[in-house]
This record gives sequence, structure tokens and C-alpha cells, in this order.
Amino acid sequence: MGGKFTLDNAVDGGEPEQDVVAPQIDVTSKASARPKKSSSPSESVSSHKEDGLLISEQAAIKLLAEQMNERGYHPVILFGSSNSGKTSMLLSLFAAATTQVELQVGVHLNDSIISANSTYGEYLRNSSRNFFQSQLTNFIEGKAAQNTLIKFPFFVPIDFTSSNGETVKIAFMEGNGEWFQPKRGEDGSIFTSDLNPAIELFIQSFQSGISFIYVLPFTQRESGQSDGYSLDEDISRRDAGLAIKGVIEQYRDVRGGKTSDDRHMMLVTKWDARFDPRNVEGDDLHDVLKQSVDDVKVYLENNAHYRTAVVAFQSIADVKVKNVRNYCSGRIRGKAIDWPTRDHDHYESINSFPVELWKWLYSGACGIEQSNPFPKVKERNIFASVLQKLMNKVVG
Repeated sequence: MGGKFTLDNAVDGGEPEQDVVAPQIDVTSKASARPKKSSSPSESVSSHKEDGLLISEQAAIKLLAEQMNERGYHPVILFGSSNSGKTSMLLSLFAAATTQVELQVGVHLNDSIISANSTYGEYLRNSSRNFFQSQLTNFIEGKAAQNTLIKFPFFVPIDFTSSNGETVKIAFMEGNGEWFQPKRGEDGSIFTSDLNPAIELFIQSFQSGISFIYVLPFTQRESGQSDGYSLDEDISRRDAGLAIKGVIEQYRDVRGGKTSDDRHMMLVTKWDARFDPRNVEGDDLHDVLKQSVDDVKVYLENNAHYRTAVVAFQSIADVKVKNVRNYCSGRIRGKAIDWPTRDHDHYESINSFPVELWKWLYSGACGIEQSNPFPKVKERNIFASVLQKLMNKVVG
């Protein structure tokens, strides 16, 4: 594709949490399960691996995709390297919907999509409960999300009810950033990772549209660390770009002929880190948080670390929607998160990020683009607004 490189062709269309250990997956009902005789791997079908998964694990993933499709769930798959902000982004979405009364929406955690009588169903239920209840509560109370450390991906299945009473079903995938990290050879060569086998099989098996979010962090430093150039961060950001490049390149082969209803978003997280308090001539935090999608496109076009990921994103074709956006999950400082309440100086700016992302997710779940689950904001008469300001000054 000739001409200037551009993103304009994007189309619309605290303490660490206790880990929920992923057991060896078995979809057999525990109530009907019989005691198993000890056997060697060669004698046990469930111990045999194909494409990196046990036979029982393959059956569980296929059942999950089938049940999710039959029950009308819209899956949201998050891709991003370690410390890219995936978990914080997801927690901030739930925090906004469950604490901001004026949004007039409801979020309800559903039970396991697969019966909790099975080992895998129990794992899905316990993992989603831990995430939605314990981790979300900690986030709202000011504890930043810890790195996700699990052995098997899980989904957080919710009912999302809009301000007009319409309810849609969305299932958010949570996983390890390490799964997407590039691999390095002893000779210094770098290879993009193969997709996690469980995620790959789910994407292959799910028959309806999926929303994919590719997360690229503005910075890989933990907030509060020393500023300035860091070789480690330089490498981490390059790895973050290569991770996204790798999953996008595998997407078409894995998804097969089911891409036409899929939706894709490239999301630049930790956008508030663009504010540099040492630069007296730079934008202040308020201006940074108000920067538009065009600013995000310019940033990505000029970021050498992410260029390969952006080019790969541009190459995605025959899909329903493709968008670029920035994101701020709140002001994070080390292990603390400053999740804004209404009296916060930047409440409206920070809250606008989950609001806009919810609109995108809701549109995918209900199948109608540009849908808005929130109350319509009434436009105030300009003359009335000016008059009100003058009266406020007079009254003092």
C-alpha cells in the first residue's frame, strides 16, 4: 500500500489476590464421576495432548464456545503483553458501571456458562467470582490490580443492562500477558509466540462475532518509578508491539471464514502517563486526558516500537468494525489506584474512558453500531448557560 503511513483507513462499521488454581480439566459431572484407576499417560485418553491441550481440555473449550454461543453471549478477547494494563482496564470498566449512579446501567455477574458440577465449570465460576467480587472491590477501594498469574484462561460472564432496560450478555476473557510475549533464541533472535492453545481453540470454535481488543501501553514503567530513558522499558515496549503483531498475524488463519462479524480495537492504555509534570511547556493532565482519537493515531504513527503492530492492525480486512482509541484506568501509583469519585479534579475526564469503551462493547453485544446504553445528555441552551454563570457571579 503506497502513500503516507496513516491510520485514517480504520473503519467504523494491596496484597496479591489468592490465585484460583486451574486443575486438570474434566467436563464430566462430578456427581456422576467414578473413581479412576491409575494409568500411564499412554493408557489414558485424557492425558494425551493434541495441539498443546489435553483431550479433556479440548472438549471443555469446545463446550464453552458452544454454550456461550447458544446462550447469546458476546465474547471480548483481550490481547496484550505483561504489564500492559489489560486487567486494570477491565476492572475500571466494571468499577464505572457499578459505582457511577448517573450512568443508570447495571452489571450482574452470571453463574458459570458451563455447569459448575464439572471441574472446568467450577474453575470458571470460582475465577470469575474472585475477579468480579474480590479484585473489583480492592480496585474501587484503591488497590491497583496485580499481574494476572493463571494457568488457563477464563471468562467473566455478565449481564449488562442499559439505561433503557435492555440487557445484553458479554463475556470478558482474562489471561496472562506472558502468553503473548515474544520468544528469544540463544543467538538473540526474536520470534512472536504462538497463540495460547485454549484461546486459539475457542476463537476457532465460536461461530458468531467476537470483539478483539489489542492493548498497547503508553508506558511499560509502573507509575511512580523514576522517569527518564530506560533500556528495560524500551525492550518491553518493543515486545508489547511484537506481541500484538503476532496475534493479529495468526488471527485470520485461526478464525477461518468467520471474520465478517468480528470487531477490532487497538487500545493505547495508560494514556495519563503522557502527562509529564517536569515539562512546564507540555500539556497539563486535563489536556492530555481530553486528547482525541486523532491524537492517538498520530502517536501510533510516530511510535517506532509499535509500528509493526499498527501495520498488522491496518491489514485486518473483511471485518465488521475496526477502531483506535486511548484509555486511562485511573491514576495508578505503584500498588495504589486513584479511582475518581465525583469530587475528583479529573472525574469527568477519567470516567469518559470507560463510558466510551462501554458504548463500543454494548454495540457489539446488541449488534447495532453506534448504540448508546447511557442516558442521553440534554443539550443546554447556550444563552441559559451564560446567564446562569453571570447569576452565580452576582450571587457570589
